[in-house]
Parts: sequence; structure tokens; C-alpha cells
Amino acid sequence: MFLQGTIDAYTGYKNLGGEVAKKYQKLIIGPWVHGGVPADSTKIGDLTFPANAKDIPQEWLSVVLTWINHFLELQPDPDYIDSLPDVIYYTMGDVKDPKAPGNEWRTADDWPVPAANMRMYLHPSNRLSYDCPSVDDAYSQYRYDPQNPTPTIGGNNLGIANGPKAQNEIEQRSDVLVFTSDVLTEPVEITGRIKAHIFTSIDTKDTDIMVRLTDVYPDGKSYLIVDGAQRLASMKSRDKLEFVKTGEIVEAVIDLWSTSIIVNKGHRIRAIISSSNYPRFEKNLNDGSSYGENGKSTPVNVRIYHNPKYMSYIELPEPLKKDSDVNYCTKSNDAGFDADTGDISDQDIILTDVFMDTISDISEDYLSDITDASIPDTSIVDGSNTDSGLTDGYNAMKEDNGSSGCSCNLLMN
Repeated sequence: MFLQGTIDAYTGYKNLGGEVAKKYQKLIIGPWVHGGVPADSTKIGDLTFPANAKDIPQEWLSVVLTWINHFLELQPDPDYIDSLPDVIYYTMGDVKDPKAPGNEWRTADDWPVPAANMRMYLHPSNRLSYDCPSVDDAYSQYRYDPQNPTPTIGGNNLGIANGPKAQNEIEQRSDVLVFTSDVLTEPVEITGRIKAHIFTSIDTKDTDIMVRLTDVYPDGKSYLIVDGAQRLASMKSRDKLEFVKTGEIVEAVIDLWSTSIIVNKGHRIRAIISSSNYPRFEKNLNDGSSYGENGKSTPVNVRIYHNPKYMSYIELPEPLKKDSDVNYCTKSNDAGFDADTGDISDQDIILTDVFMDTISDISEDYLSDITDASIPDTSIVDGSNTDSGLTDGYNAMKEDNGSSGCSCNLLMN
């Protein structure tokens, strides 16, 4: 549940740290929930992964102990430290087909791995496709009532059921929209950070847009891959709420965080859109009140647009594709998204205090530009969407940015 913050810490140290700090950053990403896997099973959520999912090939306990002993100078082992790949990650696959691609450990020199940000567009009749939207003025609509929120089923949770749970139950609700691809004729690998670009309008002051991405198996079970949230009133500012105008069409960019998975041939890819995911995210009352206030619960009618003028899509990083494979269609009437350069700026880098010591060679001016955390604006009930210590990490770097010390981190999630 701290995956994206851990990844952002790694990229921040490696790209912005001093020479020594850049050298000694390692990232391990496993197919685990918070706390790892059960001692006697590799079942995560509703899926049971192969036995190799339990541990990295290098054995993580051995890596951690050797790492600590080396940098505390109790038992230096520079050859072992240098032999470790910079990134070790697990690419998930079809757990019901032993011959399916994926379900294997991989290594990389950096993160994210090179990939083309492919676009799967929303279409009428609940379709999800790489093809360009072609039906003028097309949109879908649902009504969200805060008194009857869409329930959380799995995901990055702490204290409630987590992991890749089947979403079929919520897909039947009237306050949920479901967009599904055709059956895949070949496997599709998705490795990296996923974002949803959703054009929407509402008839109240505010609401949330929630997006879930699932892997639909041939038997119809729809297993959660990633999910994310965006409060409309927080799209432009994190310091204050700025409410959208009734009926105004706006683009909501929802960060679904990162994953690595191969969706097998015979499967389908599905996007689920709603305005609640409770209790993982606190309910938006739609009346403009802040979370936790005694506001007035107000139902909202939400339109999701999928037409040539307002093209909603899911951005999927696919390593086996080239940039020339991306179907940009015609640029939408968005608020600043540039199809040529992507929408990820330097400000998207979050530096956290995960295993923080010091970091050097970061200018005061740059630090002041990267404090805007790219995390969902909707509050998680247990407060864990802060990815732990963002403010403390920033302050620590401000105090230590003149230091020549080494921030030597083994970041695991």
C-alpha cells in the first residue's frame, strides 16, 4: 500500500541525489500486499500465485542482512552489493494457466522500464479499445448517492481485505460504469505507472472520480489490478477547494499507481468508473464540505464523456510497444495535456523519508518545486494515502542538502 511512494523515493534519490546516493539505490517490487505473503500460502486476495512469488531469487532476508552489515561497516561486502541489480520486480501473469507468460522475477537498471504509453479509449456500449472514439456527443451517466456508496473490495488496504479481489459484485451496480476490451488475441504486458484521463461533468459542487482496472479471466471473474481516486475540487490546487461549475466538462487525471502484469490472451481488460470506493476512501458528500465535516449528503448525476471532442482513456505503459504505436487520435479539449510529451512532469516526483539518512546536491530552488505530492486527493480512512512522511522527508532534505553524506537505501514493496 506504500508502493508508489517507495518507487518515487527510489527515483528521487537516484535522479536527484549526490553521486554516492545515486549509486546505492536498490528497488524490490513483489506481488505482495502490506506485510508480505502468508507463511503457508502464496494466496493474495482471491488469487494464488506460483511458489516463486514468495521471495526474490536472491532471498530478500539475505539481501537485507548483507546490506545492513555492509553499510554499518560490520561486515563489508562491496562485491555482493555491486552485484545486486538496481531493480528487482515481479511481473504477474495468469495464475490459472501454468503455461501463460509472466509470474516471474525480472531485473532492470532503472525504473520505470522503457514503455510506450498506449491509450485504451472509452466507447459507447461499454467498450474499451485502442481505436479512436467516433460517436459524436457520446457519454455515459450514473447517479451516485453518498448514503449508498460503492463498497471497497480489495486493493491497497490496511486493516480490511486487500489484494486482487474479484470486482464482479460492484460491476452490477447502477452507480458504476464498466468498459471492457474485446477478448485479447495476444498477451498484453503492462509495466509502469497507469493513469486514467476521464472527461466528466456533474450537477453538484463536487464529487470524486474513482477508477479501477481489472483483468477479466475467461470464466468472467474480474480481478483488481490497480485503482485510484481524484476529487474534482482538488484538481487545480492542494491548498484550497476549487469547485467545478455545474455542467462544465473537465478532465480528471486519476493516478492508478504502478504495476507489472501480463494480461493473457483470452482475457479482457476492464475499466470500472464510479464516485466512491468506501471505506478505502472516505465518501464525498458532493456538497463542497471537507472530509469529516458534518455536510449535507447530496446525490450527484455524473456524466463520463467518450466522443471525438472529449476522449476519455486509460494510459497503459506497454514495454513491448513503441511510441509510434500510440494512437493519439485528435487532441482533446483538455486543460493543458500535451500528447507529444506526456503529462508526467518533474513535479510528479515525490521524495519520501523511507529509510532516510541524507541526500546531497539538490538545490533549494528545486526542492521548493517538488512538494506537491501526487497522491489521491480523497482521504483514506486510516490516513495511509500520505505514503508516510512526505513532509518530514522534504524537511530533512532541506536541512541536509548541503551534506556530502550517503543516502544508501534498499527500498522494498
